[in-house]
Amino acid sequence: MNYPFTKIEFSQYCEDENKRIINQYWEIENNNFKFRPTELATENTLTAQQLSKLVKSNSECFLHIEKCSVCANDISIKVTSQSTARKHLENRKYDCDTCKEKFRTRMRENGNEDYKAHRMQYAFDNKFWTKLTREEFDILKKIAELDNYAKFKKQFLNKNYDIVWPIIHKLDNLGLIDIRGIGYENRPITQLYFLPELVMELDVRPNANVTFESNLTFNIPKHPNRQKATQPHFMKRVVFDKDIVLEQGKEYFCSIWKNEDGSLNLGIKAKSDLPNKSKDEIDYEPKSIGEIISKMRK
Repeated sequence: MNYPFTKIEFSQYCEDENKRIINQYWEIENNNFKFRPTELATENTLTAQQLSKLVKSNSECFLHIEKCSVCANDISIKVTSQSTARKHLENRKYDCDTCKEKFRTRMRENGNEDYKAHRMQYAFDNKFWTKLTREEFDILKKIAELDNYAKFKKQFLNKNYDIVWPIIHKLDNLGLIDIRGIGYENRPITQLYFLPELVMELDVRPNANVTFESNLTFNIPKHPNRQKATQPHFMKRVVFDKDIVLEQGKEYFCSIWKNEDGSLNLGIKAKSDLPNKSKDEIDYEPKSIGEIISKMRK
């Protein structure tokens, strides 16, 4: 069945004529309601208030917008009028209340205050891109391939604005990309962000799929699509913004931390660059995913 659609539960004593009127009241055509309440009331010699009372006292209606992006069950919302239902149609949901609560529980347990960063990792872990239509998936790949909002806007968005812009907002709502940064909504957008490991999972060849680093202390995500024993467990493409020199005969501390999201933090520091502490006292705090995304935005 196509989305959206309504499911009506009639009261035990609802008469057939009232069922006919109620069915017409909730009938959807081309993503909107087929009959206006005022027109339907006039056709059945009722006032608008009488029609509203007839619908509410004789039935319950559940609006099904789409399937949940996580569990694939229908997203069902109880509605009492066309006006309340229309608000849900204009603000589409992508996961059901049960999955939303699981997400909130997981976020509380992990103690992550950066909601958007956590949402992006959640979308990646649940492979939300597999829930997209072919057209939506292609646009996500195009964003990853260009990896530059100015180029994406000039080469693709401006030519297909009416189609692409609603999809961009869907991808943002799903957590596959992040358009919140310097600009959002009616303010200028400067970039579309995504997790670096997403491009490997999508199997795209981005124009700028690299992370710029200033030193040898950075995060390395897990290889999300590792299928052979010869492939590395962790992978990242890095460009350094200055020369990194490892000197012969110089003593270095090499450190690795494992993060809760499965990624690693690699650290290589010269002993002479460290604070004047004993080896056992040296401790580096690993970066959270929120810090990683914040760094990407700079």
